[in-house]
Amino acid sequence: MRTDIIELIQLISKEHANEESERKALRELYDEYRIPFYFTALCFFKDEKKAVAAATEAFRRIEASAYRFDEELNAEYWFFDVIYTLCANAADKDKGHATTGIPYIPKELMQAPEVYIKIYSELEAAEIASLAGKKRTEINKILKNKDICDVIKDIAPQHCPDFWEDVTENKATGFETYSEKERSKTEKEQRAQKRSVDLKRIVAIVLVVAFACSAITVGILLITKKFGSDIDKNEAHEDITLQFNNSIAVAEMDGAIYYCADNAMYKYDTTTKKNIKISDDFPKEILSDGTFIYYRNNDDGYLYRIDSEGNNKILLCNVPGVAMALYDGKVYFSDGDGIYRVPSGGAEISEAELLLDISTDANLYCVDTAIHSSGNVFFASGIGKGVHHITEFNGAPSIEGIFNEEVYALIIDKDKLYFDCKDVGGKILLYCFNIDEYLTAEKNERFFPKVVSDSEGKNIELVTGAFDVSDGKIFFAGEENDVSVLYMLDEEKKLSKVCEIPPSEANARKKLVISDVHVFGEKVYYFCSDGKAGGDRAFFEYNMNTSETNKIFES
Repeated sequence: MRTDIIELIQLISKEHANEESERKALRELYDEYRIPFYFTALCFFKDEKKAVAAATEAFRRIEASAYRFDEELNAEYWFFDVIYTLCANAADKDKGHATTGIPYIPKELMQAPEVYIKIYSELEAAEIASLAGKKRTEINKILKNKDICDVIKDIAPQHCPDFWEDVTENKATGFETYSEKERSKTEKEQRAQKRSVDLKRIVAIVLVVAFACSAITVGILLITKKFGSDIDKNEAHEDITLQFNNSIAVAEMDGAIYYCADNAMYKYDTTTKKNIKISDDFPKEILSDGTFIYYRNNDDGYLYRIDSEGNNKILLCNVPGVAMALYDGKVYFSDGDGIYRVPSGGAEISEAELLLDISTDANLYCVDTAIHSSGNVFFASGIGKGVHHITEFNGAPSIEGIFNEEVYALIIDKDKLYFDCKDVGGKILLYCFNIDEYLTAEKNERFFPKVVSDSEGKNIELVTGAFDVSDGKIFFAGEENDVSVLYMLDEEKKLSKVCEIPPSEANARKKLVISDVHVFGEKVYYFCSDGKAGGDRAFFEYNMNTSETNKIFES
């Protein structure tokens, strides 16, 4: 692989290049991989026009996704995974259709697609086997004829068309609807996979029983190490980006604020300024529909509904759930195997509506859900990576990837979807995705999230990942001269400082950092932490009309 391949990917990304340098870099990439892309597709379709169209679509997708490529990964593997999987999915859908445009080419050029991947890349046989979903012995057998490889290198260039103009033109390829993600499986492959999964489950049960105690111990250690629940991040000289054990769940209803404090639920009357405990449950998510309060109880993991005084408690479903959302009288949640919705009055899991089955994908799960005013469901997948949109494909629930980096929190404001993501340099950037444009786009149009910037073009950086959006105004945690600050970016992209966060009154040496921001009307509520489990906490109310700050509690 060329040593400057990562530089080409960076230049192709619109975030790193102007149009001229981007196009030049894409051309270099095209010249490097035009032949293997074309012949890989030709091996699948035996049709010159389809091969050109598939290779064109692959280059377009690489260009569109370049900005989010993880530079620690193998770029060539990514390139060939895009073209190979795209062709495999399309060929599977087109199975049985006659081809009419088979080109006249030497028989030596009609090989297994893996041959071209080997000849024109530095991928090893094991990597090609993984990419193609075949055994390594199969790949070695295909690649053992070195003489034919030399012949292919000599004659392939003269039989490969130049389709650069197709790549750069904005014409449909016909391959827009095919995924370059997981490949379609035949019934035989699905049965084989099921047998493999069943076997793995049996083995897993044995291992779980054998190592239960050690697994629990390791799990606790990993959680402590990852989230710093018992580590003072200040003393450890780490960035305070943690949310675990240093966050607060908040909802507003009828002028009162419902929030979590001391592992219980409290109600704050914004008129009398009084705090009242209304439940001993430990809420980690709180929502309101204007009539009831909905929450996930961290003590048992189940979802509940109560009234404004904490009475008339109802279990919403007979399974634990996470990633709650409310829309049109329904409660949305995930139980790890799927994303469901139930009526706001609750229902058994057998009666719940399954929106998306995610049980077959170990890397796909739901950590946050947001519902657009149109009823479209978006969810974040955390470490499994990605922001996804639940779609309908031939009447069956499916998903479309919106963003494939690590995301945990989603906020929808009007027609915009916002989320934060840490880049490779460690900066936490805020992204915005135009939902209305995305939903009304033509099939061949592509829309991607954009980093939010101010009027001077400077990217918005979040110190802790804490932010909220209300009526186009973005409130977020920042820092100025080593002092924690709450900033606001208005609809005109004008940045202003709302207020500064003073050190802890309980311990003046402790710097408090905003870990949560919640906006309700003209009031902003922000929760602060010193970054240590069991450490100093403070919860504030800021009135944008009067510029007054009220401390709800401090501990």
